[in-house]
Amino acid sequence: MRVRVSPIMTLAAIPALATLIALGVWQLQRAQEKRAALAAYETFAAQDPAAFDEVYCDIARGLPGRPVAPLENPRGQIVRFYGARADGQPGWRLLRLAPAPVCVEGEAPAHVFVQTGFETLRGAVTGPAARYVLAPPPRANLFTPQNATAENVFYRFDARAMSEVAGVAGADPRADLWLGPADRPPPDIADMPPSRHFGYAMTWFGLALTLVGVYVAYHLRVGRSERNH
Repeated sequence: MRVRVSPIMTLAAIPALATLIALGVWQLQRAQEKRAALAAYETFAAQDPAAFDEVYCDIARGLPGRPVAPLENPRGQIVRFYGARADGQPGWRLLRLAPAPVCVEGEAPAHVFVQTGFETLRGAVTGPAARYVLAPPPRANLFTPQNATAENVFYRFDARAMSEVAGVAGADPRADLWLGPADRPPPDIADMPPSRHFGYAMTWFGLALTLVGVYVAYHLRVGRSERNH
């Protein structure tokens, strides 16, 4: 059976197929990058923790960070910030403010939010972690709910609004850093693990196969129709 190829459908299908395959390959690459990042984090987290002031100033000078020992001087009222424990249990990160050292002469004093405990959605509370990591805070996306500042309910990391709830006079909170438990990788790694990237890759490749199937089925049907006539 001779099949006449539709030029219009072919011109539309080729770039679409190339895009789907490229997206799948990109997600596989992202999965590999995340595996490498997780391995590097495990090596990092195994180091002995150091004092917060020391680690904070090292990072300010562009030096590699280290795990941070528990703090003794967090300030202010507890701020409730939605998140998950290392075991995936959802709940509320219980945050307070920690004064950051002045590492460079003339630098203005600042504060950093630190997770001092965790409360599950059922109300079970755990205390401070054994070690922390100084890292960027969780990033919101299109599906992240809006904060309810008046109820002390935060889904998006808003350093200024959270600082007002904490009630520390003169606090200048860092919006780009926070202290989270080191038993869970930072949100930029933990919130999108390699398995999810791999799943996305399979989705894109599956759509590519579906497109090929639709393309072939269309031409076979057209070919049979022309032969019958």
